[in-house]
Amino acid sequence: QAFFTFTIIGFMNVGVLSYYFTGAAFPVKAAVLPIIMILWFYVWPFLAINSMIVTLTTAIPFCFLVLYQGSMTPDQVPYLFVMPFIFFFWRNGLQIKTKELIMLKPRN
Repeated sequence: QAFFTFTIIGFMNVGVLSYYFTGAAFPVKAAVLPIIMILWFYVWPFLAINSMIVTLTTAIPFCFLVLYQGSMTPDQVPYLFVMPFIFFFWRNGLQIKTKELIMLKPRN
């Protein structure tokens, strides 16, 4: 899992840097932020801490890229960047509570 964590971070950030330094227009624009967060938080089978590390280290550079290119305004950052984190923590909190309830359920 460590290999994939570092590989994904490296490949995604190389893509960001290539769009940033070449000046080419980034085709996905601001939609990249929720896509990255959904991919690393929910689809890819990382541990919770690894998914947080991968999401932060790939989403923050993409956020700067789309802000730099003018595809997104700073007032959209809370909606596109913070809301998926809130949903992630809320969902994981519900899973932990559900597992605790299942463990506390009396067995017949």
